[in-house]
Amino acid sequence: MSLRVLLVVVVAALTTSIACSRQDPSPAPAPTVSEPALHVITDPSEVCMINNQWMGKPQIPVPVDGKTYFGCCEACKAKLANDAAARTAQDPVTGQPVDKALAILARDDAGTVFYFASETTLRQGQAPRL
Repeated sequence: MSLRVLLVVVVAALTTSIACSRQDPSPAPAPTVSEPALHVITDPSEVCMINNQWMGKPQIPVPVDGKTYFGCCEACKAKLANDAAARTAQDPVTGQPVDKALAILARDDAGTVFYFASETTLRQGQAPRL
């Protein structure tokens, strides 16, 4: 590489570095993106209760103590069968523990599953946040 090309590359890199490190004194505008909508899940078998993802098709049922949980693979099935903590979630509104097999389920547009203790906390979770 010639000295001239090397000099141009170094000057360009320094200029970019200096320009990127400058702070804009004006405050950033408030975000205008709303929170994702929640969709009630009527068929819990379509949820992997380990990955907490809506899969859109029936998963492997895991019966434990008269309740049924669902996992997407043998590893998730084993974890649900053997780890009581894996069968519990936290209600996003109250923060209280919720048994995943008994919870009211909802998902966001990305398929992330939320476990609610009741229809009431689900409605509170769906309400727009100010």
